[in-house]
Amino acid sequence: MSGNGYLSMFKTADFMPPSSALITDWLKGLISFDLIINSEANPYLFFSAWLPSMKQVEAAGGVVKNEKGDILFIYRNQFWDLPKGHVDPGEVHLQTALREVEEETGLNDMQVGMKLPDTWHCYFMKGSWYMKHTCWYEMFYNGNKSPKPQLSEGITQSKWIENVEMPFVLSQSYRSVQEVLGNLLLSSLKHEKI
Repeated sequence: MSGNGYLSMFKTADFMPPSSALITDWLKGLISFDLIINSEANPYLFFSAWLPSMKQVEAAGGVVKNEKGDILFIYRNQFWDLPKGHVDPGEVHLQTALREVEEETGLNDMQVGMKLPDTWHCYFMKGSWYMKHTCWYEMFYNGNKSPKPQLSEGITQSKWIENVEMPFVLSQSYRSVQEVLGNLLLSSLKHEKI
């Protein structure tokens, strides 16, 4: 597998299963385009059926907004990403999300907003398949500290992204980041109509 493709799954009522041949070709690295599966089914069951030897990873992160409505991003491995990381033993997902935001950006004292939809994706790294389940939380930062990247984790930038910059940043982001921000935008629009 070349690792160029991205397989993700999120829940929706509309499910059009990809053909077995398509998934098999993607897993073998014969195709490298993104493969997205929409389903009400449990993603763990789907992925374990196709990738029985995969390692499961639990993670959590935050979509952090400041008073101006800018969103906090990190830049690592030539992609813009949201602060997130692996759940440590004994932690619940919200604790992980708050810890990771602080570690990766240097900012703390977050106000937690709503729970956002989870994302699932699998990737091939160092000879093994991984399936990552990430819980996301909306967060607000009202302080005046500037974000500082966690250089020891390969993060070269940590900065607030204004709305005008968002299309460019999202074009250099992972699909899961695009999904999370899309879900947040849809949720915000629903609340405004009420």
